[in-house]
Amino acid sequence: MKKIYKTFLICLIFTISSCSKDIEDRIVGTWSFSNEYQINGDIVATSSGSYIFYEDHNGIAEVENDDPVAFKWEMIDENILEFETIRYTNILNEKDKQEFEMQIPAFGHYSKTTMTRKE
Repeated sequence: MKKIYKTFLICLIFTISSCSKDIEDRIVGTWSFSNEYQINGDIVATSSGSYIFYEDHNGIAEVENDDPVAFKWEMIDENILEFETIRYTNILNEKDKQEFEMQIPAFGHYSKTTMTRKE
């Protein structure tokens, strides 16, 4: 009985540890995105398109009705993604869905980006 219990416990630990992935592990690939920009609680702009994140920390942003733009990205902390010089906090980390927010409280600015995997 102890052997079965130990085997079950080892399998449970392996399953739990393999389910929690870092954003950096999940973000590589192609994502559809939508952005919402707010100033003092009022939505002032929205945008959508796709992001491509490469393992070498380069990427391409394709915003609708605009030319593709290359960017650099990196994880500053386990939940802080930096695009060029702008830092976004991860608020949802799922295999096929990511959500980030950026706030500048002094100016009342807020941005929320929702990404869903395209592949």
